[in-house]
Amino acid sequence: MGHNVAMQNKTLKTSQVAKIFGIKTTTVQNWIGRRKIDAIRLPNGRWGIPVTEVARLLKIEKVKR
Repeated sequence: MGHNVAMQNKTLKTSQVAKIFGIKTTTVQNWIGRRKIDAIRLPNGRWGIPVTEVARLLKIEKVKR
């Protein structure tokens, strides 16, 4: 159970998400603005994308291919 809680709280930077999907960071920022991907504003003012949200989108992309 502890592992799942840790995964739910872990976030990735927009640059990390962009690398995973092979897209530009600005595209990830656009996704956030269009609410295609959930993100949280971190204390430093940057966006954090939950790992669980990235996994959700990866599943969707896998189905499309």
